[in-house]
Amino acid sequence: MNILTAAEAADFLKIKSDTLYTLIENDGLPGAKVGNQWRFLEEDLIVWFKRKQSFKQASKEDKWLGSGIYRGLVEDTFDAVLISKNNIIKDCNDAALSLYDYSMTEMVERPFHDLMAPEFHHKLEETLESNLTGIIQRVHIRRDGTVFPVEVSMKSLSGEQEGTRLGAVRKISHLDPKFFSAKVREVLSHYGVRSIEPGKLPSY
Repeated sequence: MNILTAAEAADFLKIKSDTLYTLIENDGLPGAKVGNQWRFLEEDLIVWFKRKQSFKQASKEDKWLGSGIYRGLVEDTFDAVLISKNNIIKDCNDAALSLYDYSMTEMVERPFHDLMAPEFHHKLEETLESNLTGIIQRVHIRRDGTVFPVEVSMKSLSGEQEGTRLGAVRKISHLDPKFFSAKVREVLSHYGVRSIEPGKLPSY
């Protein structure tokens, strides 16, 4: 873990110190004040830069993928929102970090496969190859290995952004199992997961 001063962070980003403070105030550049001085983690600066680059590229195709009010709406939603390029996660909102229990540094550049039960990896390959858009059910995995059913709303971009996908993930473990697909029920059973009927508590 490499900690940088403000001068070192500005040099690392190849910008002026005044620009650095502007980015902190207006553009979410990650840092922390220790006493009266700013300190920065090098890996956080790298992730921030990659996010900015990802938004700039994606916004050519979908104008809402920028900063400002639309970014605020994405952060305010209860769904986990992820942006991936060729199956590699490029950005996500705080709800996604909470759902999967990863930090932003750990999430960005992670293969999307890592979030899915292995039984669905071939399904992901199929949707990537066919460039599908729609709503599907899957079984996803938290950092600690816990599995849970989800509903994923996907949008595949085209043109210059071919290979870029937007996904909104919603945990659906509160639903009655009869609403799950046969494959989801099969996989959950394999992992020994018991669903809870709405309004009832499990008995152990």
